[in-house]
Amino acid sequence: MLSSNTYNSQQQIGKEELYNIVLNSNDATVSGTDYLFSFDWSIIPDGNYLVHFSFNTLTVNTVANPQIAMIYSTALSGSNTYIASNTVGRASAQSSLFLGVAYPYIVSTTSTLHAEDSTNPPVFLNTRPRNNQFSVSVLTNASAVTAYPSLPAWVLVLQLRPFDGSTRTQL
Repeated sequence: MLSSNTYNSQQQIGKEELYNIVLNSNDATVSGTDYLFSFDWSIIPDGNYLVHFSFNTLTVNTVANPQIAMIYSTALSGSNTYIASNTVGRASAQSSLFLGVAYPYIVSTTSTLHAEDSTNPPVFLNTRPRNNQFSVSVLTNASAVTAYPSLPAWVLVLQLRPFDGSTRTQL
């Protein structure tokens, strides 16, 4: 039997550790295209983080639904991820809650949607997430917000890696 502990003391967690947060769609509340989760981010020290992730679904028919699966999360509100658009004359960059893309992984006549740490670049956060109620959405790349069709159950593992920019060498 697996056990879990609740850690609410900053002294119990080190500042150089990796933090893995497991999000299971079966444990979420679904609202439209959003899967809603709760997590107490205050157990993670303030600081800069690189967010890596892995993602996997049950089988899905990607032949009948040839869509690109794009993953977004409101937990990433402090990221340096931006989206370009076809809006002419846009004077500023539009920030995005984009985490990455999941790819079809073929299993016989069906596929799973899958992403590993090496299939997407990490997302930089300039502080730990602060929104204890947040959402995850798996959308298509259509210009209108569209949920991925017939999305089966999934698991998303977010890994927050502390990032110390002071040790970087300027180019």
